[in-house]
Amino acid sequence: MKIYVSGSLVSFPEWIAVDSFVGGFKTDSEELNDRDGELYISERLKAKQFECSGIIQNSDVDKEVSRITNLIAGKELTVYRDDDSEIFYRCRLINDVKVYYYRGVKIKNAFKIGFSLKCYDGYGESAEVVQTLSSGSNTVPNIGNLNVTPQFTIAGAKTVSGTVFSVGKTSIKVTESIEIPSGQNLVINDIGMWLHGVDITDKLDDTTLITPLSLAPGSNTLTAAVIASVSFYPRYK
Repeated sequence: MKIYVSGSLVSFPEWIAVDSFVGGFKTDSEELNDRDGELYISERLKAKQFECSGIIQNSDVDKEVSRITNLIAGKELTVYRDDDSEIFYRCRLINDVKVYYYRGVKIKNAFKIGFSLKCYDGYGESAEVVQTLSSGSNTVPNIGNLNVTPQFTIAGAKTVSGTVFSVGKTSIKVTESIEIPSGQNLVINDIGMWLHGVDITDKLDDTTLITPLSLAPGSNTLTAAVIASVSFYPRYK
């Protein structure tokens, strides 16, 4: 088990591991008076909850319990279930940290600790993918098994207008021509658009925000009006 906070690996006892997790899907349905059973409406990922525990030996049990709790409490944690895992989960500590002490001269410096981590997003992610796009048609693979909304960075074009990027029935459109000064960049994602850090989301077409451009699992044909880069974290159920 590995845990990162703000990109830095925390000094976590190697004996603490993930014992189990609970996840799955939440299904929405509705009963109708004139039919048997229920009408299926939709389903979505539920939050995942990881149960973690370990037995640790330390000369100062209380200080070590305090140190471990401080490492994980009140922070967003990037959690790899196993040291060799490629998929990580963005989690937070929930509920209680449970500590069990041992009695006896030889084992008094050992204790068992247990806690729960919750991934509110409900999905795991793997390393960020960054790909350079040429003007025209591009093939962009999504190795995950969930749709993902990418981020685009335009750094070389002088202007953009109309439909800037499109995949299938989703696209990114701007409502007016946008000039990009030399040395500056234009960043667009599913929540807005920024020109060298200045928010200009109001220049995005409404449909771009209502139905963001997304990449489906597998191979995607992405059409770009300008040279740019696309980046995203593949997602997993």
